[in-house]
Amino acid sequence: MNTRSLALLSLAALLCAGGAVPAGALEEPLLAPGLGTPRVGALPRMSATTLAGRSGPVTAFVELSGARAGEQVVNRLRARDARSRLLRRTTAVAGLLVRAEATALRELAGAPEVRSVRPATRHFRTNAGAGPLTGAVAAWQRLGALGAGVRIGIVDDGIDYTHADFGGTGSFAALDPVKADPRFFPTAKVIGGVDLAGDAYDPVRGVPPKPDDNPLSCGGHGTHVAGSAAGFGVRQDGTPVTEYRDLDVSGLRIGPGAAPLAKLYAIKVFGCAGGTDLVTAALDRALDPNGDGDPADRLDVVNLSLGSDFGDPDSPEALFTRKLTEHGALVVASAGNGGDLYGASGSPGNTPEALTVANSRDAYLLRDAATVLGPQPLAGQRAGQFSLSYPGYAKLDLTRQVVPLPENLDGCREYSAAETAAVRDKLVWLDWDEDTSRRACGSPARATWAHAAGAAGVLLSSTVDDFTAGISGVPEIPVFQFTATSGAGLAEAAKAGALRVRLSGEGRNAIPASKPELTDTISPSSARGVHFPAVKPDLAAPGETIASAASGTGSGISVQTGTSMAAPHVAGLAALLRQRRPDWTPAEVKAALMNTAGADIRHKAAVTGPRRSGAGRVQAVAALETELLAYAAEAPEAVSVTFGAVPAEKPVSLSRNVIIRSKGAARTVRTGYAAATTMPGARIRVEPASVTVPAGGSAQVKITLDVEPAVLRRTPDPTVPLTQDNLPRQFLPDVSGRLLLTPDSGPALRVPVHAAPKPVAHNGLELLRSGDRRLLRFTGDGLNQGAGSLGYRSLASVFELHGSSDGELRHVGATSTAPLEGARGMLGFGLAAKRDWALLGGTVTPYVEISTTGDARPEYRVLATRVPGTDLLVARTDDLTLPEGPLTVDVQPLNGLGGDTDANLYDSNVIVLPVSLLALGIQPEANSAPLTYVAGVQGPWGDGEISTPMAFDPLQPKVFTKGSGKPSLVYAAQPGNSLILQQHGVGWPDLLVLQHHNGSGARARVLPSA
Repeated sequence: MNTRSLALLSLAALLCAGGAVPAGALEEPLLAPGLGTPRVGALPRMSATTLAGRSGPVTAFVELSGARAGEQVVNRLRARDARSRLLRRTTAVAGLLVRAEATALRELAGAPEVRSVRPATRHFRTNAGAGPLTGAVAAWQRLGALGAGVRIGIVDDGIDYTHADFGGTGSFAALDPVKADPRFFPTAKVIGGVDLAGDAYDPVRGVPPKPDDNPLSCGGHGTHVAGSAAGFGVRQDGTPVTEYRDLDVSGLRIGPGAAPLAKLYAIKVFGCAGGTDLVTAALDRALDPNGDGDPADRLDVVNLSLGSDFGDPDSPEALFTRKLTEHGALVVASAGNGGDLYGASGSPGNTPEALTVANSRDAYLLRDAATVLGPQPLAGQRAGQFSLSYPGYAKLDLTRQVVPLPENLDGCREYSAAETAAVRDKLVWLDWDEDTSRRACGSPARATWAHAAGAAGVLLSSTVDDFTAGISGVPEIPVFQFTATSGAGLAEAAKAGALRVRLSGEGRNAIPASKPELTDTISPSSARGVHFPAVKPDLAAPGETIASAASGTGSGISVQTGTSMAAPHVAGLAALLRQRRPDWTPAEVKAALMNTAGADIRHKAAVTGPRRSGAGRVQAVAALETELLAYAAEAPEAVSVTFGAVPAEKPVSLSRNVIIRSKGAARTVRTGYAAATTMPGARIRVEPASVTVPAGGSAQVKITLDVEPAVLRRTPDPTVPLTQDNLPRQFLPDVSGRLLLTPDSGPALRVPVHAAPKPVAHNGLELLRSGDRRLLRFTGDGLNQGAGSLGYRSLASVFELHGSSDGELRHVGATSTAPLEGARGMLGFGLAAKRDWALLGGTVTPYVEISTTGDARPEYRVLATRVPGTDLLVARTDDLTLPEGPLTVDVQPLNGLGGDTDANLYDSNVIVLPVSLLALGIQPEANSAPLTYVAGVQGPWGDGEISTPMAFDPLQPKVFTKGSGKPSLVYAAQPGNSLILQQHGVGWPDLLVLQHHNGSGARARVLPSA
């Protein structure tokens, strides 16, 4: 008997038990199959994070309806929260940066003088030989562009203006960090600045800012960044470089910044530790450095080597970035070090107007060194990397015997008494695997166990020669990791008791190396960007092992890695361009840098797409020489052509125009397109094949996206690993590449192009009734195309409707598989939001809070998030009752589906949050488990919550759903398929049906009980 016959018999048995059905209503019904992944234990457990909504003191930006409303709003706020603090009044965007209780801020949002209230984005420093590769040196020597007369703002943790790289005297230690000494600041290089934070400022620990007039560095990040942008360079004798036309940079202690004659303005927003909420205040200062309300003294370029992963493109910082751009300042921002995760790029870099920089690699490497003292055949310097958390390298000089742990090879568990005795005051050798799926724990856990056992330090092996990331370790002891080649033979020597190693501070950055095969490859830590409102990042620049000025050393060198290091190099190149083209707008400078970023960035053999590397790697000379500019007609500030999400029910063709503008002579330009990511059923067309651009005029090129939805397949980016932590990841298929423009003379141009097409179902519903059972039949046009993980199939979920509103959360309901599985089943919450989100696990967080005791205080919280460091999108359930804080008790995939099935989690507004009933403490033998819950969705538009408690008994629901196969929260919704709605209590409730693959506005449907 086939599956269809079994389904019909099963349905007939259920229906015959409950009464007659109208004739012809159930002709050849077929039950919809239940879908889902393995449940409890299938995903890694995670530590808890903060509540999706805000509570307690919050730093927020209050945008005012007019500049004169500030005092009235401050008085309103203080009336609601007497401890509220006004941190800064802003003029670039009329508003107030304040710190106050979240409840008071929510009440303030309704005041007529207030346009919006948004939490200030918490930013962090984005750390994780570029000059010759990008052409900066050639620009100095061929074109004479050195950045003279251009002012670059460095928004960071201050600048050590006493360093030789800035022409200083090396008197850092003698200076008062609060009160500037006019003998040392301002200088001819660092012409001004302000400390908006104070050294003790740390919003993470609740320490408020204490501004002063001395932006002297505390931390070293900003000094390194400033040197990369506009440092003079330092010779081997410790003196600044003064001549650049015939300079050989290979013999310098520190190479010059990209714009060595540009001026610097330091805006300090970090304390000595922690993050910052002061970026809006910094951007306001960059627009009006002297604070007189007149932006005539605004800076020319502003560098932001900071960010907040999964940043909001419409954050408060975005408002200020737009205002700076309007007034003639170019904002250059790092893309962030969130890695190859969808939408991981940071704020304010996600703002369309910002010039956002990814981190690529060049051939130059600096490795740390450990010295092997014995056995003699292995003696000598060995390359590797020191841990990041250990603060004592300046004084480190440690020589010890090395011992292994035969029964605890990776050191990921507590040491036994024998192991503790063996490692005391010695270096412990531990195995390390670069494959995270096979790694039991990270470097902090290993170093913690080693330190607890009394070890003097940790040595790690490696399976690779090119590290994909740094190692963190702990502050208490040093950790050193050998490369695979340099570690050869050392484990065997340690087992023989013959290995002796010296770790010293002089080993930092001691071994230069060259690996040409790394040139123009993407750094693993560089963040994958957003796909709307503008595809990001914009371009790439080298940011790995960048040598620059070390704060507090007089003339010393610091080597750092990250998009923090890539961004200032581009900021410096922008200064060269502003010197050479002083009449160009920020958008034109941005376009020139992007258009001429002609070097492809690779991941292994594949060229990365715009969401990883923008237009490509920056090329200075071409940017300075081009007289043609190309940019999207519909979004000139973005330059890139972005179609965004393209839901298609039927064949569709969408067009965008690119303007090619000549700032000089007439040009004939040939057009083309180079694809980076593709999907069957979608293509990019460019027409015409060539255009003539008149002198001083413009021409247009049309880019058309053709989508045939029935042919679309869920095709991954070829550079994306399809599993993370041994589980299939969620990904967003896309079509992307670069428009290629080749003029008859002058540099070739390119413009990034991106679209995310997806097929859309047009499922309808038909409700058939029979006694205490009803049949929900799917009608219309569904999706059923492609095989396996490449396919698209319509999905649906059915819930008892418990709440509706006109706010950001429109509907919420719940369902349970317990009537079919008992207390070992699943509870599912269905939420439908007002707006589509681009992605989850970033700035948008649907959540539910559950009380199992009947009081108003929840015991559990379920929220949509991601497994840290992955695109595994999950519903995480936290127990809120423990005195030590929330504890994660359950993790389930969102919509109950893993990444090998398209659950339509991107560019949607409906979601299923699953949770195991056992995780809520419901006993298997229980017959009833009443609970109450509230639900909400937090997003950049604000919080939407249905706060009136809603009641549900997952063991005794009023109705439950049955399809074919295993009990499930999500079913395949093919037209003609049906679901049995089985009455389980008294009365029929209103139903909420989520049809996950329908178009916007048609995914959530309410079926009244009548």
